[in-house]
Amino acid sequence: MAAGSGAPARGGAGEGGAVPFFTVVTPTLDSERFLAGTMRSVAAQREGGRVRVEHVVVDGGSTDGTEEIVRAFAHPDTRFVRQEGKGGPAAAIEQGLASARGEYLSWLNSDDLLDPGALARAAAVFARRPRAAMCFGRCRIVDASGAEIRRGVTAFKNAWFPLSCHAAIRTLNYVSQPASFFRREARVRAGALRSDLLAAWDYDWTLRLWRQGGAAVVPGPPLASFRWTPGSISGANYRRQFAEELAVARADPGRLAPAVGAPARARRARDRVLLRPHGPEARAVRTFAVNALFLVPGQVGGTETYLRRTLCALPPLLAADERLAVFANAENAGILEADLAGAPRVRIVRTGCIASSRPRRLFRENVLLPRALRREGASAVWNPGNAALLRAPCPQVTTVHDMQYKRFPEDFPPAALLAMRVLVPAAVRRSAAVLAVSGFSKSEILRFVPDADPAAVEVTHEAADPLFAVPDSADAAAARRARG
Repeated sequence: MAAGSGAPARGGAGEGGAVPFFTVVTPTLDSERFLAGTMRSVAAQREGGRVRVEHVVVDGGSTDGTEEIVRAFAHPDTRFVRQEGKGGPAAAIEQGLASARGEYLSWLNSDDLLDPGALARAAAVFARRPRAAMCFGRCRIVDASGAEIRRGVTAFKNAWFPLSCHAAIRTLNYVSQPASFFRREARVRAGALRSDLLAAWDYDWTLRLWRQGGAAVVPGPPLASFRWTPGSISGANYRRQFAEELAVARADPGRLAPAVGAPARARRARDRVLLRPHGPEARAVRTFAVNALFLVPGQVGGTETYLRRTLCALPPLLAADERLAVFANAENAGILEADLAGAPRVRIVRTGCIASSRPRRLFRENVLLPRALRREGASAVWNPGNAALLRAPCPQVTTVHDMQYKRFPEDFPPAALLAMRVLVPAAVRRSAAVLAVSGFSKSEILRFVPDADPAAVEVTHEAADPLFAVPDSADAAAARRARG
């Protein structure tokens, strides 16, 4: 094991060969308490020979047993080096990355852990997505003892995963750094880590990496564990972290999605609809379809408001390589065209379907609409009206508003009740993701469709109308003065 030697020669078995080559950089300073576990988790990635792993530990001047722990994991591809000059963890990571030989890179803090097989799974995604600059997956949060904590935070982040979207990552930092990996060439184009930031330099790095070719999601169980303690950087400086992340997002080129009202509802719906392109190759332009065939204006209650307000808020969130195709029926085509008049990259597809005739609508929806989706090259289709297609050429996301037909069957006509008893459970089972508008709705879905996958049912609250937004403090003060 080399100790503090110069940067190794570039190249290696992973570049152009059969075995992917990763370099993991670990910055450390007096971290003997957790370092052995971190080292062990990296060394375990070599088992089975599916990947080659170089582990570079950059020490900032430890006075405990850090060096002895690293040397105990002797391996030709494990190196212990002293940090050059002054600087925090960002400078240490930069030094390690500069000497990296791997074709895929990452860093792992000295108290975090990789799950078994994490690097092999990341390599498989990179092979499937050759243009992606980075990939990321699920990451649990653990305490000092290794017990999982803050499950709600983890679930919230995971809910954003069915997408690789620049606008979304600028709105919320849902990528956990220990479970993210990037290509060497993307790192060169993205530039160096910012050492002027205390707690958000990894988020800034993620945003810059994203612009080099986008990101791909590694499906399946967690890739890593992030250790959170009150004394860690994120634990002790969370207020500054949020302030820095907001500043970083605002400075990043592109659009920052609004935070309240219909745009917020649109953003949440879009997070489920913007699935990665279906099939082995990514399309130059991604088309996201909306199945609006159920909508008969004035006859479907609140779901009409839900759909129309969401559609109006979606166009500003579309990227330059994304477009929206809304499949309309004979009754709603004119209204939707008026709602979306002038919206860029939006197309209303008139199907001629007569939705007031349920048999005709179901025929069009399940026989003709799949063909139309294929012609449009749809990457995903969102069904906002409780029912999904029996067969679709792309992934489906379906909103199930409630299970009232189960709770109050006497309120439904016999034909409608029969249709819902068949179509709603089928939609839950066939959709890649199911949107429930409340926690209670989710519990009802899982109760009445017991074989549904709980992980596929996500709670996406309907945002309040802008009328109910919290007023600006200055406006509120002026209103109080006007009223004495």
